[in-house]
Amino acid sequence: MFEFNGKTQFCCVCFIDIVNSTKTTAKIPPSKISKFYSIFLNTMSNVVEQNGGIVVKTLGDAVLYYFARHDDGDMDYIQRTIACNFNLIQSRKHMNELLNEEHLPNISFRISAEYGKVIIATSSVSSVNEIFGKATSMCSMINHGAETNGLVIGEDMFMEAQSLSQYQYKPIEYSLPNSSERIVYQVAFRQN
Repeated sequence: MFEFNGKTQFCCVCFIDIVNSTKTTAKIPPSKISKFYSIFLNTMSNVVEQNGGIVVKTLGDAVLYYFARHDDGDMDYIQRTIACNFNLIQSRKHMNELLNEEHLPNISFRISAEYGKVIIATSSVSSVNEIFGKATSMCSMINHGAETNGLVIGEDMFMEAQSLSQYQYKPIEYSLPNSSERIVYQVAFRQN
C-alpha cells in the first residue's frame, strides 16, 4: 500500500541501466544470473549511498536513486549528483573485476539524471519512499540517450548544473519514446 500525503520535494532523479542485459544474461548459466545482478546492484547501490544519494528501488537491471535539495540555497546536491554519477562510472572497473572473478561477463551501463519536483509516497512494504513525477519519468525516458558508460542529463537538470564549470555539456537531440524531440546533454569532465 502507498500513502500519498501531498509531500513534494525538489530532487535530482537518476537512473542507471545495464546495456544489453537480456542478450548478456542469455549467455550466462541460470545458476549464475543472480550473482551477475547481485554484483551490479550491490556495487551501484553502495556507491550511491556513499555519495549521499537515496536508492529508491532496483528494477532487475537498473537502479533508481535521487539526491534531495534540502533548502532553496542548497546547490551542493547538484554537485553531489554529478560527482556520484562519475563515481559510478569509475566503479565499473572494480565491478567488472568482481564479475571476472566469478567468470561472468563485463557490464556496461548508461546513466541519466533529471531535476524537478517529485511527489513522495510512503510504502507499507518498504522503509524507502517511492517517488513520482515528471523528473522521474523523464529520467527513465532519456536514459538511452546516454553514451555507453556515460552520463546524460535532461534540460531541467542542465539549467541547474550549467554553472558547474568543471564539466562540459554537449547538447544532443534525442527522440523520446512518444516521438517528441528533446534536447539532452552529454556530461563530461572539462578538458583543460
